[in-house]
Amino acid sequence: MDRTDQDGVRCRRCRRVRSGDELDRILWCEECVAAERGRAAWWGRGLALAGAGLLALWIALGIRPGDRFLFLWAIVVVVAYVLGGRLARELVFGAVRVRNRPGARALEASGGSGE
Repeated sequence: MDRTDQDGVRCRRCRRVRSGDELDRILWCEECVAAERGRAAWWGRGLALAGAGLLALWIALGIRPGDRFLFLWAIVVVVAYVLGGRLARELVFGAVRVRNRPGARALEASGGSGE
C-alpha cells in the first residue's frame, strides 16, 4: 500500500513520501517523471537514428536517387528522424508508465537489479 501514516503519499517510483499535490494520477513525483522523460528521450533519439540510418541506406541502395533529387531525399531522412524520435520517445515513456514498477528508481539509486 502506498499510503503512509504521515501527511503524505509514497511515490511509486522512488518511494519517497510526498504530499498528494506533488504526485500525478499514477502516483509518480515530478522528479521521477522528469527522469523517465529524459531516459525516454535518449532511447527515442537512438531508435530514430537507427531508423533514419536504415531509411537512408534503403534510399541509397534501393532507390538510387539522381543528383537533382538528392536534397529532397535528405529532407525525407531528416523528417523521418524528427518524427520517429518523437514517436519512439512517447512509446518508450508510455511503456515505462504502463509497466509502472514500484520502487524502480529507489532500487536503481541503491544499486539493486530492479527485478
